[in-house]
Amino acid sequence: MSSEVSECNPLATGNGCPRIWHLTVRGCRGVTSTALAAVALGCPSLTHLDLAHSDVDDAALNAFLEAGGVSRLQELDITGCEKLTNASIAVALSRGVNLTTLIATGCAAVTGAALGELVAGKVLHSSTFRLNLSAF
Repeated sequence: MSSEVSECNPLATGNGCPRIWHLTVRGCRGVTSTALAAVALGCPSLTHLDLAHSDVDDAALNAFLEAGGVSRLQELDITGCEKLTNASIAVALSRGVNLTTLIATGCAAVTGAALGELVAGKVLHSSTFRLNLSAF
C-alpha cells in the first residue's frame, strides 16, 4: 500500500467520498494542497482529520481550510507535523466553529502564539474543547 497522498489518489479525483467522516493520512508523504482541497470539497461528512506525522505543510492545510473543510471539522490531529507553523494553526482555530479537539503534540514550529485566540476565549465554541500539547 502506498503512503503517497497526491492528485492521483481517488480522494483527489473530484468524485470524493461523501460518506467518509473520519480520514487518517497518518505518516503519509506527498500530502499536497490539491489533495487536501479535494478532500475538503469531496468529503462533506468529514468531521475528523488525522494528519499526524505526515509531511503536510501550511500551504496544504490552508488549501483544506480555504476549500471549507474546517467548517464541519470536530477533531484535527497534527501530531508531529513539523512543517506546520502558527499561521495555519491560527487560521484553523479561528475558522473551526465546530472544532472540539486539536492534538498538536510534537509540533516544534507551533507555539503559544497560535493559541492566543483560543486562550482568550474568542474561538472556544465548546465547553468540552480538548487541547493536547503534551510536548509543547
